[in-house]
Amino acid sequence: MAMSDRAFRALATREPDVVVATLRAVIPAIVGRQPRALSADDLRPTRLDALAPPLDLDWAGLQEEDDLLHVESQGYRDARFLERLFRYHLWLVLQYPKRTVHTVALWLIDPPVRDSLGVIERGNVRVKVSAVIIPRVPAEALLADPKSACFAAGADRGTWSVKELCTRVARVLRESNASWERRHMAVVAAATQGRYKEMVEAMAHENLEPVLIEDLVHIGEDLGYSKGHEAGHKEGHKEGRKEGVVKGQRDLLVALLAERGVTLTEAQRQRLDACDD
Repeated sequence: MAMSDRAFRALATREPDVVVATLRAVIPAIVGRQPRALSADDLRPTRLDALAPPLDLDWAGLQEEDDLLHVESQGYRDARFLERLFRYHLWLVLQYPKRTVHTVALWLIDPPVRDSLGVIERGNVRVKVSAVIIPRVPAEALLADPKSACFAAGADRGTWSVKELCTRVARVLRESNASWERRHMAVVAAATQGRYKEMVEAMAHENLEPVLIEDLVHIGEDLGYSKGHEAGHKEGHKEGRKEGVVKGQRDLLVALLAERGVTLTEAQRQRLDACDD
């Protein structure tokens, strides 16, 4: 499972109200007053010949109305994502036939065009999907509620600098006494937009316990792949991927050293930046 999935599921499991607050800030029409998160018992089939439950479903909640809210978070490119959305949605419809299932794709990155469709169609079955693309959501809207502020680190910063955005997010996290899961989500969201270093520094400035991402290399790899993909050439894919891996390794090394009280001199940083091994 990718790091962004782990971060989102941990957050949604412990603090489902954070997910609800984030969706309410972006697509309030499908969010009820306070959905009740589904438990493992809710998702267990009652017959041996029933469909197997989607054990890796990110989060789903029963709303007070006759609705069911289903959210899948995605922070990396995966050709199987739409198939998972389609399968999970159908399973929930079969499990809760009297409820209207609302499926939401919560993107931490700008999705590939093929994955940003509002409808998934397979044969004569059509599944409507609401897309929440965090990089396109104004950060100010998410910062308005401390519960959704953790996603603001990866949102559209508008006229704010990266440093200013991360400072605002870190301040809200501190003032709201944010849990480790929320702080972790903030760092992950920032990293998907190349803001990892600034977010870690902002949290340190606010005297928040730092959150280091062991999978930072893979984020850099994905960002590098995106750069290559935009170039539209096979060689660009290869070079972009390599550049992303190296940058991820460099940033992770600097963050680990800083956590241990080691600050690189300018000469040392130049040597590190010049190394591609």
